[in-house]
Order: sequence, then structure tokens, then C-alpha cells
Amino acid sequence: MELVDIDGKSLRKITGDEFIQKIISGERYLERILLEDVNLNQHPRFAEFNQYLKENTLGGNSLVLSQAYLKGVQAKGIYLPYLNGRYITLEDVDLEGAYLEGADLEEAQLSGIILRGANLREACLQQVFLNEADFSWAVLERADLTGASTRTSYSHTTLKERIDEMESSELDKTNFSLKERLSINAMRIHLRKQGYLDPSVDDYKRFLLKKRAHDEEVVESTLFEGENVSFARANLNRATLIGAYLKGVDFRGASLIDAMIHDDSANIHRIDTDEESPPMMLEDADFRESDLTSAIMKGANAAKAKFSGANLTNTNISGVYAAGADFSNAEFNQTDLTFADLRNSDFMNARIVKNAWFGNADLRGAKNLDKCSGLIRNGRFSYTMVTQKEKWLLEEMLRKEGKRLMTTRWDVQK
Repeated sequence: MELVDIDGKSLRKITGDEFIQKIISGERYLERILLEDVNLNQHPRFAEFNQYLKENTLGGNSLVLSQAYLKGVQAKGIYLPYLNGRYITLEDVDLEGAYLEGADLEEAQLSGIILRGANLREACLQQVFLNEADFSWAVLERADLTGASTRTSYSHTTLKERIDEMESSELDKTNFSLKERLSINAMRIHLRKQGYLDPSVDDYKRFLLKKRAHDEEVVESTLFEGENVSFARANLNRATLIGAYLKGVDFRGASLIDAMIHDDSANIHRIDTDEESPPMMLEDADFRESDLTSAIMKGANAAKAKFSGANLTNTNISGVYAAGADFSNAEFNQTDLTFADLRNSDFMNARIVKNAWFGNADLRGAKNLDKCSGLIRNGRFSYTMVTQKEKWLLEEMLRKEGKRLMTTRWDVQK
């Protein structure tokens, strides 16, 4: 059996035929395998293989793929409940409609993965890295995404040692792991910004040869920001996302009822930054038309996030940093916004059905407050921070509603 070294790990390279045959023959421990460029759906025994899994895969008899590397694999609808896939790398893998209930994917590297419509109910996705990941319409009810991140880092020193050991002829992207290639891409961007790399230098060999001359200009740890991660229309009811870094992630139309999105009292260690208790990163996240009923996102960073048309019934967003957020057409009902930073946020056609608490919140520069239905009737203000402009506007709205003015209602700032 061919052994392949990737990212310091020795992997057993197997074919699609071998993968299916081993499992049908009763083998369960396939950790540290390398399976690449195979369409299992087109394999003549895939239907038999999947039926075998349905009849023989139970909690204590689940498949073990820990530390495996799957690249360019298609296995739509595969049946792998309770899969042990800790530390697995799934790159350009299509698992649309897969059954992965209760799967353990802790610290998995998921890049270019399709899990559209998959069943990941009660799955463990703690500390996973997400890049180009499609979870749209997936079921992630009670899933644990604690510390999940669209950001990863890689030691430049470790990568430099790898590059220096390689011959020039080996400096090809196929000889680097997913994390190494993402880090190399981040370094290319860094060197171009610093003026050490011509933008025309695109291939790996020319870039890495060029980089060797400028190692002192590269930071010790290269940070890579993932993109194009979607949970649109997904079911994330009662899911846990504490300590996650999900900047720019698409949650449009998703259901996050009773989700634990962030709790600023939690102490979560994040592997991507080696920091303790970082703020939940939801900057630029898209929650349009999503259901956040009873969700907790206390103290999260949701700057410039989109909540247009969202259901915020019983939602706890106290202390959230939501400067520049879009709350247009959102529905507030028993919503806790106390101590929230809502500067320059937009409330066009938002609706406060019953009680939205703005005590000690910052509404300076907030837009379209006069277009927010029920703001005066059902908004609860106490020491709410405003500029003189918002104060005049809100007090005029109070007068029209026949409300009594309270001198303690506003904290007027510049």
C-alpha cells in the first residue's frame, strides 16, 4: 500500500474500489487514509455499499475516518451516522444529502465541501475550519459548532522548513496540504501588498522561489480568512455556536430557534488564534429572513450584519456590537437590546410587537427610527445613548403618542 506524507502525517493511499470493499468486508478503522479524485456515486457497488451501511452502522459500530484526507470525492447521500471523523480533511468533497447524524467532526478541515441538505443533527463540529462550505438546507439541530471558524493559521517556520527541504521540481501545489496551500495563498497576498512580489507571479514554483529571498518579510504565523460559507435555510435550532468566528457567513432564511450563538460569560479556547474568550465574530454575517426566536447572542460582534426581515422574538442580543447593522423589516418581540451598540444601524420598517428593551443601548446615528413601527409604544428606554438629533426625534415621537417625557430616559452624547 502506497504511503503519502501530507502535513507531517503518513497516510495510506487507497482507491475507491478498496474503500468500498474494505467497508463491506467489515473493516471499520480507516483512519489516516488518503482517498482522492473518485466519484463513489458512479461506482457499480455504491447502492449495495450504502445499503450495507444502513443495515450495519450503529453507534458502537460506526466508521472511523479520523485524520483521513478526502479530496475530490463525490458521495451524495452516503449513510454515515456517528462517523468518527475527528481531525479529518475534506477538500472539494460533495456530500449533498448525506446522513451524518451524530457524526464527530471535531477539528475537521472543511474546504470546498458541499453538505447541502445533509442531516447533521447532534453532530460535533467543534473547532472546525470552514472555507467554501455549503450547508444550505442542512439539518444541524442540536449540533455543536463551538469554536467553529472561517479563519485558520499556519506556522511560517514549519512551512519554511518544508519548502527549504524540497527540490525546485517538487514546488507544486499537489505536494502541499490544504492548510499549507491556504497559508501560501495568504503569504502571496502579504508579499504583494508589501511590494516584494510581482502580481504576475502566479504559479507555485515561481512564487516559492521568489519567497525564499524575502522570508524576513513574512510574519511567523500566516492567517487565512475563509469565505463563501453558507448555512442558508439550514435548521440550526438549539445548535451551539459559542466562541465561533463566522465573519461574513450566510444564514439567510435559517432557523436558529433557541440557538446558543454567543454567551460572553463563556470561556472558550480557540485553536485559530490561541486566545481565550474571543468575541463571537458575526461581522457582515447575513441573517436576512432568519428565525432567531429565543436565540442567545449576548455580547457578539455583529457589526454590519444583516438582520432584515429576521424574527427576533425573545432574542437576547444584549451587549452585542451591531454598529451599522441592518434591522430593516425585522420583528422585535420581547427582545433584549440592553447595552447593545446600535450606532448607525438601520430600523427602516422594523416592527416592535411587544417590548424591546433599549436600556443603556447606544442609538447614536441610528437610521429611520421614525419608520420603526411600535418603537415608542413598545420600546423601553432607560439611559439610552443618543445624539441631540435622535433625542429631538424620539421626544417628538413621544409627544405624538402622548407619552410622558422622562429626564432619565436619554444619555445625550455627541
